[in-house]
Amino acid sequence: LRILKGDVILNGVKNRRNERKSLTQRFFEQSSQNDNLKSPLPPFNKGGRKSAFTLAEILVTLGVIGIIAAMTLPMLARNYQFYIRQQQFKKAYAELSVAVQKTQIDMGEGIRCFYLKNGLEGAQNIDCDYFKSELYKNLSISKVCEGNAFSGKCFPEDMRGGDVVYAEVQGGNDYEAALLQFQGWCALSREYLDSKTIYVSNSGCIFMPMLLQTLIDINGHKGPNKWGHDIFIFEYNKRNKYDSVFVLEPSRRCHPLDKGGYYSVTFFDYLYGQNTNY
Repeated sequence: LRILKGDVILNGVKNRRNERKSLTQRFFEQSSQNDNLKSPLPPFNKGGRKSAFTLAEILVTLGVIGIIAAMTLPMLARNYQFYIRQQQFKKAYAELSVAVQKTQIDMGEGIRCFYLKNGLEGAQNIDCDYFKSELYKNLSISKVCEGNAFSGKCFPEDMRGGDVVYAEVQGGNDYEAALLQFQGWCALSREYLDSKTIYVSNSGCIFMPMLLQTLIDINGHKGPNKWGHDIFIFEYNKRNKYDSVFVLEPSRRCHPLDKGGYYSVTFFDYLYGQNTNY
């Protein structure tokens, strides 16, 4: 009886152990299944390796990204440069325009140094020398070159004469005739530019007084130093003969253009949405 009783007890203990073991196995099997469902990783394949992109697929993807970048980045860079130039144009125009108005207030009304808008008829230049000498007192000037604009480092060395630019862009096959025409009309050769008095402001703008106009390099020695890109011509205009003062406005007169450039009036209209009817 004692032996039988011992066997029964031993068998009961073994059965309970087996039940506990089966419960434990079922728990871990169920947990493993749940983990597989929740895991974002792909299941192991038969070979024991995870599935992934091949090297060829990665290289093709990188190639496509490179092509898209090569197409879009230059355009983004050009747009950014054009935006910067717009801000420089606005700043330079505002700087000189305020000085023109202040100079007239200081000197009094009736200064004769202007075009009548939309034409040469009625243009006055009797007071221009005096006006321009007073004008640049109302600008914050850091440097002046008199008769040595290029050697004195006021104008950038790579700036071309307006006569050469005009002949290249406008002359077509008759380059020499176009060159002579522009030299006689506006005389913006390098020799002429070098002989003038040049003012460099603290903001970096370069100003060159002309008869009834002013040349402005809106960003100084920074590139591209091309006509119609960062070099523009402005003029003094009375909108009608009864106005007591004149204003600084963009111009087409004596305004050469490098390839892809804008007249100051065209650029002004683009920025401010105004039609100046030149």
